[in-house]
Amino acid sequence: MLLALRAARRNHLNRAAMTQKNDERMQHLESRLPGISGFFVRQTFWTTDRIRKKTGESVSIWQVVFK
Repeated sequence: MLLALRAARRNHLNRAAMTQKNDERMQHLESRLPGISGFFVRQTFWTTDRIRKKTGESVSIWQVVFK
């Protein structure tokens, strides 16, 4: 039970940090391109290469979704 609570708290903190990062990225983008509004979406792709499967290596791609 305690472990589940810890995991939930950690996930919540990770989400909060991710939201803050997204806000910072958006501010940076808006400063470079005035009039733009949107948010970043992180897409994680797990590599299917059998050699890399053991390490669980993932590739993240960031893209902007416009409002």
